[in-house]
Amino acid sequence: MADTKRFSSGLLTVLLGVLALAAMAFLLYTQYGALNAARDAAAGEQVAVARARARLAELKQAKEQAAALEERLAAFDRLLPAEPDEDVLITDLQNEADRSGTRLLQI
Repeated sequence: MADTKRFSSGLLTVLLGVLALAAMAFLLYTQYGALNAARDAAAGEQVAVARARARLAELKQAKEQAAALEERLAAFDRLLPAEPDEDVLITDLQNEADRSGTRLLQI
């Protein structure tokens, strides 16, 4: 009987040890998965930071070019009429055609 108690006690110890090892292996596996997920998230954040830095550089460059672009815009505004004057253009074309003896069929 003492042998059976010792055997069952040893068996219980081995079973508890195996169960503890299985629990530790499961916990390590889940932590490893969480570590990989965190690494992937960190890599994604690094990509986002790189994109944000590139966008910031573009915006800084646009800011530096703003004065030149405003000058070009002002020049274009001076070149274009304030209001569309197609009727004046058509009248001028017709008058020039009449003076030169040309007959305009369609404008």
